[in-house]
Amino acid sequence: MNNINIIADDREQQCDIPNLLTEKNDINLTIERLVLGDYLIDNWLLIERKQLKDFIESLLSGRLFSQASRLASSPLKTAILLEGNSKDICDYNIHRHAILGTLVTLSLVYGISILRSANCHESVALMTFAAKQKSNRCKTDLPRFGRRPKSVKGKKLFIIQGLPGVGPKLAKRLLEDFGSINAISVSYTHLR
Repeated sequence: MNNINIIADDREQQCDIPNLLTEKNDINLTIERLVLGDYLIDNWLLIERKQLKDFIESLLSGRLFSQASRLASSPLKTAILLEGNSKDICDYNIHRHAILGTLVTLSLVYGISILRSANCHESVALMTFAAKQKSNRCKTDLPRFGRRPKSVKGKKLFIIQGLPGVGPKLAKRLLEDFGSINAISVSYTHLR
């Protein structure tokens, strides 16, 4: 896999995450001011990191949903990474249903993914997992399993079975009816 490119907002230097990211050999970290979000991963995923205390404070002050609206309007995939555990917010007088309702609104109404981590080490792990999963999902080579045929007819059938929804029986019928892979390809292209 190629290196992961992460841009961290310069205001994030107060936490340990940028230091932890620079310790990883497979991450290229750049620190600059981001207009939106705290971390931009491979120019694909924009993460707004919030410690649970900050999350509750931004909810109570009303700034959370204006921030969510700006995140949701981004052309990038967006996520809010909530860092910490419930003991971090036990001093706040907020009902659990208010928090649950907020999470539902952020994810289902605004379309922002919600990620959870216990600490900055897990946050770094989540960022790394996200980049690797995206990279694995975007590979263009589809695996072909099974034995590789040696005969010319077997090779043709193997290629035809690579078409979506085409199994061994249909591949055989298609080759018999059309006579060549090229003829099948032309007909298949016209059907789409």
